Amino acid sequence: MFRAGGALSLLVGSAFVSLAAATSASAATLTVCHVGCAYTQIAPAIAAASNGDTVNVAAGTYSGGFTIDQNLTLDGAGAQKTIIRGGGPVVTVGSATSTPTVTVSNLTITGGITSTDPESPRCGPDLVTCGPGYTTATALGGGIESFPGTTVTIVHSVITGNQAVPSLTVTSVVALCAAATYCQTSEGAGGGIDDWGTMTVIASAVTDNSVRGVQADGGGITVESNASFSLQASTVTGNSATAPSPDGRFANGGGVFVASGGSLAVDNTTIDANSASLSNSIPTPYPEQGGSTDQESSSGGGVNLTGTATAAVTNSELDGNSISVNTPLGQAYGADPAFAAGGPLTLQNVRVEDNDLTVNVFSSDANGASGPSAFEADSSATITGLEVLGNHMTITTPNSDAAAAGAVGLFAGSVPMTMSNSIVADNTSTANAPNGMATVEGAGIVNDSDTVLTNVAVLANRAEANGQSGFAQGGGIWNGSIFGGPTPSLSLNESSVIGNTLSGTHGVTLQGAGIYTEGSLTTLTRSIVAFNEPDQCYGC
Repeated sequence: MFRAGGALSLLVGSAFVSLAAATSASAATLTVCHVGCAYTQIAPAIAAASNGDTVNVAAGTYSGGFTIDQNLTLDGAGAQKTIIRGGGPVVTVGSATSTPTVTVSNLTITGGITSTDPESPRCGPDLVTCGPGYTTATALGGGIESFPGTTVTIVHSVITGNQAVPSLTVTSVVALCAAATYCQTSEGAGGGIDDWGTMTVIASAVTDNSVRGVQADGGGITVESNASFSLQASTVTGNSATAPSPDGRFANGGGVFVASGGSLAVDNTTIDANSASLSNSIPTPYPEQGGSTDQESSSGGGVNLTGTATAAVTNSELDGNSISVNTPLGQAYGADPAFAAGGPLTLQNVRVEDNDLTVNVFSSDANGASGPSAFEADSSATITGLEVLGNHMTITTPNSDAAAAGAVGLFAGSVPMTMSNSIVADNTSTANAPNGMATVEGAGIVNDSDTVLTNVAVLANRAEANGQSGFAQGGGIWNGSIFGGPTPSLSLNESSVIGNTLSGTHGVTLQGAGIYTEGSLTTLTRSIVAFNEPDQCYGC
């Protein structure tokens, strides 16, 4: 029995060796270089490759504009040495009939300018209806475009200086910009990366990419519906989403945009200095869409997650991102220069610092108060180890009413939220309405959820309302029903609300510099509210 078992083991071992040898033999390495190689450009090497092969690209600059439609590794000599330039997109992974698994490593992808929709007849991430001609006015994926079903891993690479800009506009089928006159529409999305599959980015940089259009989403990265995206030990910086005059209507996710149904995981990553900007000359109450007026907005300068999109962000920072809105004839909404979350959210050990929201509009009454000035959560959220520091919001309406709301917005209604071991400090919210009413609801936290704060410090936040009339409420925390739903509950455990201030011009009412509660009691357990000016608590 011993001998038979040994023979069987030897036979099985030999079979594994033979299989490994066959597998190794079947995978080839194709080399691309400018002198002395069989291939001097990448596209012919990829066309000659088989499933499982590696295309090894030497130092130098090579032409982009190619498609990878088989399982493949594309490996350069280093991000500073191997550069793939041009095309639109520079690199496409997959197609309507292929769903490869691809690894891209040690190279730079740059100079891509796409003005078309590689996913046609699918439109981009956020158009309500893919109407007649919409795909011709859609530009997706300046740097990398990945099709549904693909799996892509990007390692030690740089995706920089790519653009998604549609070459024309078409007539909207859903939005009116004047009586009986439909708006023009176009969309640019995924300036650096447009992901419809499963993508992981590791130790890489997505920088200085841009999108532009009547609707602009995801200057750096767009994660489409039902797609998933992971950022690990990476940077997303200097990307922009711009919806310019005269027709701009939506600009979201300067760094990262995640469509409803998509998912985002971020760890040990920097998302800094990204921007989204919106401007137009459309007079209120237009644009009108789906029976609602003033449908124009910009949010998520760093990250924007719409609808049911989910996110988990750990050990990361979102600093110096911005939102800019300039609609002097309309009532556009601007918010969340760092982070806007529509679906369930987990934040752990995250810094949100020095983000900026600037809004100049005809009036901010139609869509409610602009803001928050840092981030908001609109569904269930578990937040721990969060630092929200030195973020700024300025809302200006020269001829009408201005309204601003908080640095942190918790807007999930009766859905419970928790925040622990966190600090919200030195944030400012300013509403300027020299010829109207100026209102500020919260400079630190504005809460419309059943929320529990544990070991949270809310310190030295400042709310300022400058107008002929109005109010400033909740310098530290504003608690109430923003949207007219059930009255939320707020509990503070071992927390502090200290040194927050309210100020305003003559005729502006100041209430609850520490905490302002509207319609319900706030529960404090081993917590302190002190040294706030001009008062401590209203309605508590």
